[in-house]
This record gives sequence, structure tokens and C-alpha cells, in this order.
Amino acid sequence: MKMLSIATRKIAGIRAFAFRLLLVIMISGLVTVTTRAANDTILYRLDDMGIVPNTGADMTPLFARAMERIKANQKKGIPVSVKMKPGRYNFFPQNAIRKKLFISNHDQDNPKTIGLAFEGLENITFDGGMSDLIFHGRMLPVSMEQVKNFKLRNLRIDFDLPHICQAEILENDTVNNIITLKTSDWVKYKIRDSIFYNQGSDWELNPSSGIAFDKTTRHIVYNTSDVSVALKK
Repeated sequence: MKMLSIATRKIAGIRAFAFRLLLVIMISGLVTVTTRAANDTILYRLDDMGIVPNTGADMTPLFARAMERIKANQKKGIPVSVKMKPGRYNFFPQNAIRKKLFISNHDQDNPKTIGLAFEGLENITFDGGMSDLIFHGRMLPVSMEQVKNFKLRNLRIDFDLPHICQAEILENDTVNNIITLKTSDWVKYKIRDSIFYNQGSDWELNPSSGIAFDKTTRHIVYNTSDVSVALKK
């Protein structure tokens, strides 16, 4: 009987310990759930969707699909974090979204070819991880429509071939109204019928005006605005 009494006390002790353990686990679980609910953020890593840097591939269609997925899974009041791996990403016009947009001083061409289109999104922080987003051809890098509490940060935007012609003025003959210039090494151009055309992968332009910069200070020349030019050979 003595042995039975000891065994009974041990069993009772084990049951009490198990109950306390279960209670602690249940309470911990409730605390964890409450914390997550209070600080819940939905995280999307774009590399999980095939958007990875330094491949040279066109990320335009993959990005569009990722934004559609994020938009479709939005939950009211729940913040969303979108993160990119650092690196270089390329965007080409062939598979880009095309949309008619009216932008002040930029309505020359419509529809616009858009690289990163953000539309109908709320409570989103888009972190580019200090990546370089390189656009090719004539593209509008970013558009944002009907967005609320939207943050876009930590990214750099550039073009593979800028939509400008940069040149150094070697001689300015004010008597005969003739300038002699030398284009920067990266500028692509063609002279057709004695007329200068600045060129890109899917565009060309005969510049009709320019902005004069001081070569030393790199500031706009004092008291000047757009300078009319007629670039002919």
C-alpha cells in the first residue's frame, strides 16, 4: 500500500505538472497570436517570384505579374512589405504595360510604355534594396495610380541609353551663327540629308533646343533658358 501511495502521489504530481505546462503553452500561444495580429505585415520577396538581379533578362512581365498577385491578395488595413535583392534589373519595352496617361509637359506620345506600374495598392512599402533599375528604349519608368499610403524607396533609376544628346561646344561663331561641337562617347547619332539625329534603340530625335552648362561648375549658364539650335552638318 505504501508503494501504491507513492505511485499515486507521483501520478498526481505528473498530472499537475502537465496541466501547468499545458496552461503555459496555451497562454504563450495566445500572446503570440495577439502580437502577430497587432504587428502583422505581409512580406513579399520578389526573388521568390522569379525577379532576380544581374541576369540581363527582361524583368518587365514578371514584375507586372507580381504586382497583380500582390494587389489580388491585399487585406484591408494589413501593411505589405515588398523587397528586392540588391543588384541590377533590366526593363525592356517589348513586354511592358501600355496605357494612355496625361502627364504635364509629357503628352507627346500615347499610350505610355510603363516599366513599373503601381495601381490600386494600399499600405505598401516597396524597398528596392538600393538596386539599379535600368530601362531600355522609350519607357516611363514608374507610374502610380490610385495608391494610398504607398512608399517607394532605396532604388536608383537610369537608362541604358539616356534620351538626351550631350555635347561639348568647341567653337561658337556668333557672326555666322555656327557652332562646332563634339558629342560624348556614349551618344549615338546619324547624319541624314545633312541633319543631325540623336538615336536610341527605338527612337530618334533631331534636337531643336538645348540647355547650356558651364563645363567647370556644371551649373546652367547664368541668365539662360532653353537655347534654340538647328543641328545641320
